[in-house]
Amino acid sequence: SSDLAEQGDAAAKAAKAQWSAMREDPAANKEDFWSRACATSGLDPALVPEVDSEICANLRRHFPETLDLLSRAKSQGVVLGMVSNHLAFWFYKECAEPCRLHELIPAELLIVSSEVGCSKPGRKIFELFLERLQVAHPGMTAEDCVYVDRSEE
Repeated sequence: SSDLAEQGDAAAKAAKAQWSAMREDPAANKEDFWSRACATSGLDPALVPEVDSEICANLRRHFPETLDLLSRAKSQGVVLGMVSNHLAFWFYKECAEPCRLHELIPAELLIVSSEVGCSKPGRKIFELFLERLQVAHPGMTAEDCVYVDRSEE
């Protein structure tokens, strides 16, 4: 029905807006996320489990070609790291665990914006990554890094 479609559109917009609002919040948790999304959008709280399930299913999608490329790079001695604009409560369970990201990227070089209180494209999150990189691999600098992103910013 059109009511359900409208609710779905409203839910998607509410989730995206709340994600943007919380992506730099170290206290972010799923309960607060959905509470705020419902409060700001009028989304029916009864729809939250269904919407959350859809989001989680989407987040679990991974790209085998990319993971294979990362695995090959690591096996050739390339140091891998990641900077992600994400909410930690979803990132680890729904993105990182299903594709076994921990086998490719060490925890100290995996930076999630909601955990550190800053996000891309701001400088602070990249500076934090470089600090961690230099602790894990003394002597490595920004000049030793290659940044790959899906956006053109």
